[in-house]
Amino acid sequence: MTRNRIDPARQALLEAWQRAYGNSPPKGLSEKTLQLAQDYNKQARQHGPLPTATRKQLLKIARGQKTSSDRPIANLHRKPGARLVRQWKGQTYVVDILDKGYLWQDQVYGSLSEVARTITGARWSGPRFFGVQV
Repeated sequence: MTRNRIDPARQALLEAWQRAYGNSPPKGLSEKTLQLAQDYNKQARQHGPLPTATRKQLLKIARGQKTSSDRPIANLHRKPGARLVRQWKGQTYVVDILDKGYLWQDQVYGSLSEVARTITGARWSGPRFFGVQV
């Protein structure tokens, strides 16, 4: 009888989850989800956890409850140091908000619309493309 062996990379992610959360992850989580959890925990250790209000709003959204804010969650902390993430046509795009501009692929842009235009090749509203309000 052959024993099921866990891929060493997956095993490392499972152990990282155990260290971070103090319990085993739910069965069936993909490696991608485990990696995202590990990345979040690394970021939280470096920069601190999400603000309490944001965590509460995310929990409400996860439960399917209405939130007190009509604004997208990305709007709550749109300040220098924040990061906007957008998936489009199978690719993930990450833009860092700077004091003066937006950093994408080692280039600083004056507006989100410039970034969206460069990504899509069409005239997009940058805030709309990234799901934030002005």
